[in-house]
Amino acid sequence: MVEYDVNEEDVLKHLMESTAAKKVAQLEMERSGFEEKAQQRKQENFERKKRERAAQASSSDAAAASSAKPKPKPKRARSEEVASEPHSKKHKPKA
Repeated sequence: MVEYDVNEEDVLKHLMESTAAKKVAQLEMERSGFEEKAQQRKQENFERKKRERAAQASSSDAAAASSAKPKPKPKRARSEEVASEPHSKKHKPKA
């Protein structure tokens, strides 16, 4: 750690100035209703995000329902001629 030689009076003077400026700023913010406005904006943003999430969830549910796999088509019955023919020439039915 590095130590510096400083005038303690100057440091205290600057600390008092910055502390006073901070207090003045806090009083001004309180007078202007900054905290109430900030809380109101926070609540509005929360409600907006909540609505967006609900809308996104309902749209994704609808998309999931529409993208579900379609039911497979029933297999067609083979005609008698095709059913009686062997599948390959090598295939010979047993007698």
